[in-house]
Amino acid sequence: MKERERMNELQTPDLKYSVHVCTLLGKLRVLAGYSIKEAADFAGLTDKELTDMESGHSAADDDLIDSLCQLYGVDTRKLAA
Repeated sequence: MKERERMNELQTPDLKYSVHVCTLLGKLRVLAGYSIKEAADFAGLTDKELTDMESGHSAADDDLIDSLCQLYGVDTRKLAA
């Protein structure tokens, strides 16, 4: 079994949701026209921290998700739908 598949099996539903939201935020960042550096600076993160979050290697708390959604012009409630 591939490492990624094994990780998915071990994740709780909340963690799977969080990883999905974080990877979606990366796509929204690109659509909104922001670079990694611009979004990371806005959020108070390093480029690596934001890259890790967007690639599903780390999760984000609700405040960070809200902040990035505000920057990208996305309603957080629609993100969860």
